[in-house]
Amino acid sequence: MLPEGEFPEAAEPPQRLPSVRGHEPEWLDGCRGKATPISNLNHSGPMMEMLYLSHVAGLFPEQTIEYDTKQGKNVNLEEANRWLSWPRREGWEL
Repeated sequence: MLPEGEFPEAAEPPQRLPSVRGHEPEWLDGCRGKATPISNLNHSGPMMEMLYLSHVAGLFPEQTIEYDTKQGKNVNLEEANRWLSWPRREGWEL
């Protein structure tokens, strides 16, 4: 921070992530087993699941939702499970 004399206790800049060539090349390298992409699903997958669950929990404000991450469903409130998935068109089922 400038001028340095006015900010004697300023810390060093935060550490930055390394530069990448782009999402697609990183994804392909990950598929080929060369490297783990910086934007991998180990971080963003659970984060999006938590965000999605917070919206479902908002539909049931007076109730506690117990979510089983392995099964991907609520174990104590069956009514909330219908908000965790939706019907798929014919031919697009999992």
